[in-house]
Amino acid sequence: MPALKRPAACQSPTPTSKKSCPSQEAPSAKLGNREYTLGSSQLGQLVDSSSVMHSCEQRIWVSRLRNRLRDNGYLYLRGLLPLNAVGAAKRCMLAHLNQLGLLQPGSRIEEGWVAVRSAAGTQPHRDKDSEDSSDVEDVSQREEVLNLLSHPTLLEFLETL
Repeated sequence: MPALKRPAACQSPTPTSKKSCPSQEAPSAKLGNREYTLGSSQLGQLVDSSSVMHSCEQRIWVSRLRNRLRDNGYLYLRGLLPLNAVGAAKRCMLAHLNQLGLLQPGSRIEEGWVAVRSAAGTQPHRDKDSEDSSDVEDVSQREEVLNLLSHPTLLEFLETL
């Protein structure tokens, strides 16, 4: 699960501060060692690398995928894992993001629309039943997510890579 946070300098804005913090526009997400602003042009459509695996012999596609992972910081391999396992982890993660108030109010949770903040920098909607985010369970430890991350097909692929 990406770690969602606000930069320390923006945690508690002072009433006299005239400088606005860019993170008040949207939260950031840390994926691996890279940090991205949700809703920015930094995050766009993922590049599907699935065709690389089927286009040539294994030693060549392994090399190409390693390069793509190094350059992009991720590999998107549509169809590598079973849809039921991916769907269960997706629903779990989106429910978690909704509980944190990071999904657009009124939208369908499964669509995963990021909450929009007003120009005044007001907080996005928070689920009225949610507590302080520090009290929210770590979604990466949920059974649905762990089942996906430890799926035998994924582990075999990672050993090959």
